[in-house]
Amino acid sequence: MAPIQFKQNSKTNGVIPQQQQQPQQQQTQQQQQLRGGQQQTPQVVVGGAAIKAPNFTQPPQPAIVALGSDATFTAKITGQPAPQI
Repeated sequence: MAPIQFKQNSKTNGVIPQQQQQPQQQQTQQQQQLRGGQQQTPQVVVGGAAIKAPNFTQPPQPAIVALGSDATFTAKITGQPAPQI
């Protein structure tokens, strides 16, 4: 994967090296203005929304069933990306 390069109206530019590119991670990269020598620190979001670990908002409850019978459990889970069951 090549480095991410950005340019804004021929006055600013910057590069995020390959080793810093990670999905869903916010990157901060210094950029140098080509005219005037002023520095800025913009934030570049690579990959979209932040990752959030799965979390039970309604955990499954214990159940007692007869041997050989089926058991049904209900639970609610949140996270980013949304957990799939």
